[in-house]
Amino acid sequence: MAVDRSTHFLIRSVVITKDEENQQINEDVSIYSKYQLKDSVWTPLQISREHNGLRSIQIFYDTCKYNPGFSDDLFSKTSLSKQGSQNLAKKNKN
Repeated sequence: MAVDRSTHFLIRSVVITKDEENQQINEDVSIYSKYQLKDSVWTPLQISREHNGLRSIQIFYDTCKYNPGFSDDLFSKTSLSKQGSQNLAKKNKN
């Protein structure tokens, strides 16, 4: 993983796997760019993917929405504590 030094945004990730059938190493690279602030989250609007050095796909996003329709109260400290207590009570019942 590579992170931009000034913004700390993810700019590159690499996954290396071994193909047992062909006895070769596969390298899959994702490159993230054109970050914009969308719904309070910095989001890459361009993602490029490469497989073994060849570009396999390039994605461009126009819009992006996070958690549409969720109430802000759902993520408050009080609500999260209540949900945690309920889950703990259910776990202790079983």
